[in-house]
Amino acid sequence: MLSGRCSDFRETAETISKAGFKMFLNISPIVTNWSASGDAFSLILDPNPLTEFVELPEDKQKLNYSNILCGVIRGALQMVCN
Repeated sequence: MLSGRCSDFRETAETISKAGFKMFLNISPIVTNWSASGDAFSLILDPNPLTEFVELPEDKQKLNYSNILCGVIRGALQMVCN
């Protein structure tokens, strides 16, 4: 499935989406919203598997509780790169 190192940041993003998320959450997020400089992007989870068993109070419906994924991804990438 994985054939060595990624050649650029775009390939890294696609690998994270198609291999990493598939392996751990059984989904493949959409890679989109690239910055003009090509050093930032968004991963869109649709549907988000983390919302399946979550119930939020009415006054907390806009809470972005899935933002913890950003820290998880960053930590995992730092471990791979070091």
